[in-house]
Amino acid sequence: MRTSTLSVTFFALFCGLMLSSTSVSASVTTSLAGPPSPKETPPAFGISAGLSKSFSLVDHKDGDRQETNDLEVIPSYNWSFGKTLAVFTFSDDVRDPGNSDMGDIALATSFNGWDFKSFKLRPSVTIVLPQSKESRINTNLQTAISGKLSASIQEKLLLPGFRFGGSVSFNRNFHRYETALDGTVLKQYSSKQGLSGGYSIGLFSFDLDFTHINAWTYQGNMKESYEHSEEASVEIGRNFAFTLGHTNGGSVFKEDGYSSNYKLIDEENSLVYAKVSMQY
Repeated sequence: MRTSTLSVTFFALFCGLMLSSTSVSASVTTSLAGPPSPKETPPAFGISAGLSKSFSLVDHKDGDRQETNDLEVIPSYNWSFGKTLAVFTFSDDVRDPGNSDMGDIALATSFNGWDFKSFKLRPSVTIVLPQSKESRINTNLQTAISGKLSASIQEKLLLPGFRFGGSVSFNRNFHRYETALDGTVLKQYSSKQGLSGGYSIGLFSFDLDFTHINAWTYQGNMKESYEHSEEASVEIGRNFAFTLGHTNGGSVFKEDGYSSNYKLIDEENSLVYAKVSMQY
């Protein structure tokens, strides 16, 4: 009964967003005719939300296929020095309702940074508040703090419509114990190095992201992993968008410790997803 109710709720939200986008598109046609006035400033408060469905790329018919409905809500506030936002998520596990859970809450502040002739630099800080069952019960996470520096090439130096950038971050986890309840040795530090690129033409946009991850356990052992994603999006009016995407990740090396394990598509780990999002 719980899974059925959640699925109906997600479906209703999805339909509501799509119907709303139709009326919004009609109402903003005249405003899309030209750029906003230079005196126009963005509102201090903003909010974005996304509703998505993801599932395993390959169904092996063995009962292990992943399938979730995911909701993300991000309220934000613009300061003179930057922007602060909070990320709230909930995942409904269609295959195993017992795994449905709220995600950890992330509080992030990005700063205006610096604009140079060839590139931009933007620092940010994130604090994690543990809310998921995995963090509160299994790993006993108390909090996590990370700092990030993002760099992007000035778009005027690239071909029209293209964008390219990179980032590096460092994270510190604070756990009550060094080992999880399931016996896993926990990660104390981690660092992410990412590259991203994209192209926009009219209402359509295409994005690629790759992230390399180093993690160090409390016992000093290092683990390396990677994540990548590919997305194609279309704007629906001024405030809505629809996205199709694929994501995959895993260990950098195979079990022998030196053979490369990088894969664009993995029958075991690849996920595909569809997402409708709105922003005000």
